[in-house]
Amino acid sequence: MATPRSKRSATPAVPVVRREPASRKRLPPELEAFARSEDMRLPRRAAPATPRLSDPRTSALVPGVANRDARVVCDARIAELERLIAAPAGSDALELERAMAEAVALGVWRGRSVTSFDSFAVHLLRLGEAEAQAMAERGRVALAWPHGRATDACVAVWMRTEAALREAGFEGRASMRVDAKEREHVVVDVPLKHAPEGLDAVGRRMSSLVRDKVGQPPKRR
Repeated sequence: MATPRSKRSATPAVPVVRREPASRKRLPPELEAFARSEDMRLPRRAAPATPRLSDPRTSALVPGVANRDARVVCDARIAELERLIAAPAGSDALELERAMAEAVALGVWRGRSVTSFDSFAVHLLRLGEAEAQAMAERGRVALAWPHGRATDACVAVWMRTEAALREAGFEGRASMRVDAKEREHVVVDVPLKHAPEGLDAVGRRMSSLVRDKVGQPPKRR
């Protein structure tokens, strides 16, 4: 014989306390409008305006950068650093510190398959580890960068820019600037005489990054 169901208590064991409307957490206005069916679409959030790197290579020295370009930039930066190191003491100290900070930001040693900044400083620049690190830190402070290493997207644009200018034979280089919101900017420095050709060469080097950004498949070669 079935037993009758017990009646539920009209009063819960633990009373429910409802907060006043003013103290409740509010949704963003656009989501409240969606909940009220005033807008039948969820708001779309803007995607970050940085290039997406799509680099499936297992042997890439620098993500998003052709190995030949990474080597070109690395060799040019080593030559520049050697020139500054060999200069009379104190004559180009600030320029040397900034160049060291840029080497760290780029991870430029990867262009020659060197494993770390310390190895790069000791074996390629003939500097002490502590001395090189101190130079790079002073350069970072002078450049007003909040961090030493640039993002992969910034490095890819930076190296491609410099490689394009050097391959085209122009006396140009690239650098990085970080604004008050800690957003990275790539700055191109090229003589006005060669600016049209130089910027055209740089633009062609960026085509695959543009395709990554808009989600297009890479071109077949």
